[in-house]
Amino acid sequence: MAEARREPRSRILGFDSWTRGAHHFERLIPALARRGAALRLVHLGSWGNDPDRPREERIGELEVRDIALYGGVSLERMLDVEAPDVVVLLSIETFAHRALLRYCRRRRIPTLLLYHGLVNVQVTNDRRGSYGPPMLAHARFVGSKLGKVLRRTLPCYLASLVRTGASLGDWRRFVSDSLRMVLGRPAHRLTADFASEVTTTMCAVYTDADVEHAIRSYAFSPQRVRVVGNPDLGRFGLTEPMLGSRLTVETPAEPRIMYIDTGLVNNGLVFSNYEQFVAHLLRTADALTAQGARMQLKLHPSHDEAVLRLRLAAAHVEIVANHRFMDCLRAAHACIVEPTTLAIIPGLLGLPMFYAAYGELGVLRYGPVLMSYPRGCLLTDIGELTSRLSSMHSECDARAARTWIERNAGPMPIEDMPERVAEVVQTLRTLDVSSGTAGVRA
Repeated sequence: MAEARREPRSRILGFDSWTRGAHHFERLIPALARRGAALRLVHLGSWGNDPDRPREERIGELEVRDIALYGGVSLERMLDVEAPDVVVLLSIETFAHRALLRYCRRRRIPTLLLYHGLVNVQVTNDRRGSYGPPMLAHARFVGSKLGKVLRRTLPCYLASLVRTGASLGDWRRFVSDSLRMVLGRPAHRLTADFASEVTTTMCAVYTDADVEHAIRSYAFSPQRVRVVGNPDLGRFGLTEPMLGSRLTVETPAEPRIMYIDTGLVNNGLVFSNYEQFVAHLLRTADALTAQGARMQLKLHPSHDEAVLRLRLAAAHVEIVANHRFMDCLRAAHACIVEPTTLAIIPGLLGLPMFYAAYGELGVLRYGPVLMSYPRGCLLTDIGELTSRLSSMHSECDARAARTWIERNAGPMPIEDMPERVAEVVQTLRTLDVSSGTAGVRA
């Protein structure tokens, strides 16, 4: 009997600036494999963001390669070797990622922008945004990246402009966006004519709340945006029965308050230096202790947890590891949050949320996803937390909160998020992108 003919496996290429986002790709492997596709991640870590990584390694089930494996600087050479059928990116605003997109468009390789967070927890519809970075801190941040940008990123993008026949408008945009980035401002939003060069064929967002952002910021047509679900829910163990489960819990004499951090200081935002950030945490802990509350802290992964654990030990701050996050959150009585995707989880449980806007964080602004939560409010004075928490309990509108939860939980079941992404990738494998405008508004 003749051996059954096997369909050739498709090559899916993940592309990122470092390996810290590897989990966003690794979770897709089983779903893609069921559709006859293999995924590999290529990153630019040796350019400076993630130095000293092996040229080839395996992170969990994910095969990972550094750009140095292909000669160090040539994205075209990497595409020659990998010959991907689809390219998946977590962001498209950096110049290196834009360069790759220009080459993909020239080669008619379909691409997918996979959001790696819930964007509209931040303010995205004006120039000010959610943050007001101190100029000194931002200058240090820019200075720390300048060598990499001058040696690698800018030459890479300039080469892509030349090799893909960039228009005069593309060159003007390059100069304008370079100046904005140096000044700490976001790049200009894409317009349909420019997006055809530097955006992806399709886009996948976590929830309906970010569809508008994808259309407004990247000029996608509505039919090119897919809602795939929030992977953080499954990653941290939130299940459907937990949704709204903390709506009716009363506050005990010694409430547990979890602070959810988003790593502002490590991006040159808000705090002038790390000492100021640590002082902020200590003041928060002291203020909560004075009100008879206990502070727990969920750190952003960009921090050195061991260092902070020592610095905060005298204040009896409990640092919550990832594997304990959901258990601790379900035992908490309220959260103080910064503008982070993770802040959506206590809201989905139904916990009261306080949006940090006190001390140095007085410059922070919060996006529509959080500000529309019926059990959330700005906290401008940390000393008022417990009294405001009591008011929240007495004024709780459980029906409004459940409506918000249904609107922001995303597609169900939670665990099928990778399957939904894989379906988008499968669509891209058969999509005609010869016009080069499949991802933009007609």
